[in-house]
Amino acid sequence: MSSHCDLRQLLKPNDHIILDRGFRDAIDTLQNKYQLITHMPTCKAPNQKQLTTERANTSRLTTKVRYMVEVVNGKLSTLFRSNSKIHRNVTLTHALDDYRIAGAIINKFYTLHTPNANDINIATSMKNKLTSVNRLDTILANHHIDRARKNFQKMTASSIPDFPHYTLDHIANNITFGPYSIKQAQGYIKENFKTADTSIIEVYQDNNNVLGDNTTLLRAKVQSRHKNSKQYFTYITYDTTPTINNDTGSIQDWICTCHSGKRTMGPCAHATSVISFLSHDRYCKHM
Repeated sequence: MSSHCDLRQLLKPNDHIILDRGFRDAIDTLQNKYQLITHMPTCKAPNQKQLTTERANTSRLTTKVRYMVEVVNGKLSTLFRSNSKIHRNVTLTHALDDYRIAGAIINKFYTLHTPNANDINIATSMKNKLTSVNRLDTILANHHIDRARKNFQKMTASSIPDFPHYTLDHIANNITFGPYSIKQAQGYIKENFKTADTSIIEVYQDNNNVLGDNTTLLRAKVQSRHKNSKQYFTYITYDTTPTINNDTGSIQDWICTCHSGKRTMGPCAHATSVISFLSHDRYCKHM
């Protein structure tokens, strides 16, 4: 074991390291003692209901970069079954060697990811949205639309015909910046949107033209997958003006009452479930 290079010898001051929340107690040591620049998904402060848009965006950017770390961790377990099991005490003496050998084999014979044009476009779009303001958050705060219950009407199967029609690939590449939120959204769709004629989606009657021309606001109540007693309100706006590439308009803004619901760098899974259902899933044969 003495011949192995210590991780502290590989890391240099001002190196960037991507961490998960399990390292939150070691952040001060990594930053102050080893002078490393750390990136970790943001945790809510005590008594804080939601992350700000800026902190939610920063957290999303970190999890996006961490995706490749999770890919490698997955291969270490799926390709080498012994790594997915609990190590017995008698194997601990060579457990690190086992992981090093597995990592060397993966580096030599497996391609983790082949970059493509979409990767550059997604990265550029995410960086552009990093410091953007959530317009819908400002509108709700100034005009209290979320409290005007009488101005929301229940959706019917034919009440939102002008909502943009998208493929899942389009949503992944241009809205959610990856497939992860779409995969999470499928569970919410099965739980909340059982038919195309759903009553938990409501359409706002913008009598005072607060939202702007040709803009429609939707509200949906989505059940949490973690707590039966918890529900989130998701708001989405879309433009009904036809565009060159999509003759059914475009999605503009979204916000949700969940932990990361204010971010502009891709919607949360709750908002994604509404977007995916209205633009794609409700037209599928199984609905």
